[in-house]
Amino acid sequence: MSLAPCKSGNICFWFITFVFLLLIVAGGAILVIYITFPETEGSGWLAVAGIVLIGVPWLFWIMACLYRAFFSCQKLGAVVPLSTGVEIKSGDVGAS
Repeated sequence: MSLAPCKSGNICFWFITFVFLLLIVAGGAILVIYITFPETEGSGWLAVAGIVLIGVPWLFWIMACLYRAFFSCQKLGAVVPLSTGVEIKSGDVGAS
């Protein structure tokens, strides 16, 4: 299976990375607030909110891995034989 090269210059890549970073930092901050401040009647939601914010990136990557493993359009292990009889050297893999 051929993986597409990562285009780190793509703005979408950096936007998603930044959003995940914000979610993790916000979730961590909420959990720190939950731990440091005294417990009140309305502070129970802080733990849930912090764990949910930290869990969103994990859920995204787990779902992406499951999608890639089970619903990928590419077949694993498919080999196309060369019909031209041209020899390919080890450095020429992927070259046309």
